[in-house]
Amino acid sequence: MEPIHIDGSSGEGGGQVLRLSAALSVVSGSPVRITDIRAGRKKPGLGAQHAAALRVIARACGARAGGARIGSREVLFEPGDAGEEEVSESVGTAGSVPLILQAALPAAALSGRRAAFEIRGGTDVPWSPAADYMRDVFAPALNRFGVSASVETRRRGHYPKGGGVMEARAGPGDVSAASFDGGPEKFSVSCAHSGIRGAEEEARAAAERLQKTGLPVSFSSESCGGSGGSLVASASGSRCAAGADSLWKGGFGDAAQELLGCASVDENLSDMLVLPASVAEGTSSWTVRRITAHLKTALETASRITGCRYGAVDVKGGYQIRVRGVRC
Repeated sequence: MEPIHIDGSSGEGGGQVLRLSAALSVVSGSPVRITDIRAGRKKPGLGAQHAAALRVIARACGARAGGARIGSREVLFEPGDAGEEEVSESVGTAGSVPLILQAALPAAALSGRRAAFEIRGGTDVPWSPAADYMRDVFAPALNRFGVSASVETRRRGHYPKGGGVMEARAGPGDVSAASFDGGPEKFSVSCAHSGIRGAEEEARAAAERLQKTGLPVSFSSESCGGSGGSLVASASGSRCAAGADSLWKGGFGDAAQELLGCASVDENLSDMLVLPASVAEGTSSWTVRRITAHLKTALETASRITGCRYGAVDVKGGYQIRVRGVRC
């Protein structure tokens, strides 16, 4: 089968195109060739985290990732058959483990495989979802499509040292469309920090702000090693999945206010939903406050590989995204 060509410099042009293309390759059974990878970045080509993501997906799904080495600007990803049920991998830096799991978890689950992952690297680092976001927002949202997904953090790894450990499990299921077009039914706030003065107080203040909505709010605080801190505020409900996270930089910022400003899903989850929606039977929908470059890139890439169809309509508070999946 002739590989589908994906221009890695198109759209948002970052690592998202690479990870999404590899995941969709194994789910759809179509080989893909990604060229001009991260062409517009300061350091073009694969970084350590990108190469690790390809290795993890390939191992779990029995695929071949030609060119998956640091600095490579072209990768040929070819689906295979049997994968490994237990995958242990190290990024080797403080590169984001959540970004690897963002692609590897649905790749395994949506292609009908069971896999247990143990990934070492950065768990709460800049330009990436925090570890607790993956546990509290991403995995539950993925479960809504009928597959099994869970995420746990065994050891925190902050930038620049890394050294964290995250574990995750994926399992197959009866994949079907999902909708996220409602409001929250409850909130949660989780905080992890290495003895930072004022961190827990700020996290509790975020929880108190959410309590003013009148909805239930759960709170948890974890003492961790290293030197850093993270806060995740999340909203959940039968038709809602949203989160806001923040790393400690002399303060956490107003994650609670950011969360309250979300629609039914937050802007980061919006582009993550494209992968399961593109291969789920039926039409999935979700409401997001704005359409980001990441979302546009994800929709265009998924449509090219799977043939899914998508659209967006203006609604109160933002846009409703609709994706008609193609069962692979």
